[in-house]
Amino acid sequence: MTRKPWMCLNVSNGIHESAKKILVHSIFTNIGGEVVVNKEGKNEILGSPTDTAILEFGLSLGGDFQAERESTKVIRVELFNSTKKQMGVVLELPEGGVRAHCKGTSEIVLAACDKVINQNCEVTLDDELLSYLKSIIDTFAGEALRIYMDLEDGVFADTPIPSLGYTCNGIVGIKISSVQVSRNQWLFVNQLV
Repeated sequence: MTRKPWMCLNVSNGIHESAKKILVHSIFTNIGGEVVVNKEGKNEILGSPTDTAILEFGLSLGGDFQAERESTKVIRVELFNSTKKQMGVVLELPEGGVRAHCKGTSEIVLAACDKVINQNCEVTLDDELLSYLKSIIDTFAGEALRIYMDLEDGVFADTPIPSLGYTCNGIVGIKISSVQVSRNQWLFVNQLV
């Protein structure tokens, strides 16, 4: 279950449509789970508890999993590994252009950002705003962070996914019962997507 989202510097005023579009695209194209239609014609989410929570959030924003997946061409995927502590995907966008999406541990992913989306557009991530974002992440116990970057044309399957220059477009706190049980037993769990 999604505990609480933070997007665009102030989610209580709603999410700007363009920011929501990028976030939903990131959720549905950079995730291990999937949304399928069951025998009753209803959406069923398949995946880990973390993937399920993020996909539920994407659906609650009005996203269409199948449409997003079908409208983009995957150019490159870098799976999560313990050295990089992140994973990413490069996609060819339906309206033209290329975009990289990345997710991973909060300190690695936030360090890759030099911008953040506010209610109107991207803004530079200065020291004050970076400190604010770190406090949001601490409040959420570092549970989820998503970033993106628009890329130049000419990115190919063997081109490495960039490690810097991203825009932070969302921090989402996820409540997962097994994580809570572990915390209650004095084990620290840092769950990131």
